[in-house]
Amino acid sequence: MALQDKLDAFTAELVSGGPPYNIPSFVIDTFRKGTAELIASGQASLALKAGQQAPGFTLKDSEGATFSSDRLLSRGPLRRCDGRSCQQGRAAEKSRKLDHRTTCVESAGA
Repeated sequence: MALQDKLDAFTAELVSGGPPYNIPSFVIDTFRKGTAELIASGQASLALKAGQQAPGFTLKDSEGATFSSDRLLSRGPLRRCDGRSCQQGRAAEKSRKLDHRTTCVESAGA
């Protein structure tokens, strides 16, 4: 099954309002309205596509140390993840000992 077919099937199940998601129709309506507004604004077309390089950035960690994407990229690829995706696999083990953002970077080989 092609990815788009899987996404379409998941969306149909999600918006049905039935189990296991049980999402109320007003939430689905809000989601659809927000998606339509994003597309109409043209912002969606500005999003990076798969394989495109993100712009460089510099951030400070919770202790004030500065990290630059250029320095991290010199050690390997970076992966953007949220809290949920960082808790999967080996990252779950490491996150017990390290800040989860550091875990994300390390799990991507940086």
